[in-house]
Amino acid sequence: MFVVAFILALTGFLFFVDAQFPRLQVMALRMVGQGPAPTPFASTLAEQGYTAFLNGNVQEAAQLFGQAVAQQPTNIDYLYEYGRALIENSQYVEAIAAGDAAINANPRDPRGYAIKARALDLNEESEAAIPVGQQGLQVGANFAPLHAA
Repeated sequence: MFVVAFILALTGFLFFVDAQFPRLQVMALRMVGQGPAPTPFASTLAEQGYTAFLNGNVQEAAQLFGQAVAQQPTNIDYLYEYGRALIENSQYVEAIAAGDAAINANPRDPRGYAIKARALDLNEESEAAIPVGQQGLQVGANFAPLHAA
């Protein structure tokens, strides 16, 4: 009887360890000081990206905003700043994609249209930028970056 109870308890324990292995592994690594670094929140990455952008380090800003967008792909604020940093890095194709993502996330926000129109223009696709800019002006006629694009 004792042997059967012991085998059942051991089987239950092994099943628990197998089911919770990833969590238990991280806990064990943290106990010995080798746990993974926590992933920063998207807002923290965006703040760091904005600071890098203001300091003139647009490559780092684009990376940080890209990480923030990866965490929150429909956040229009992050997409807009990511698009701006990409344009400053002359990564126009990626900026066009960021503009598309912003337009898809919120078609009533002119920022996505501004990013896409500006990136298309700088990518020497001015004829494609005009209708995008006009759509954006219908959404937000007073948004200055659209007029600049």
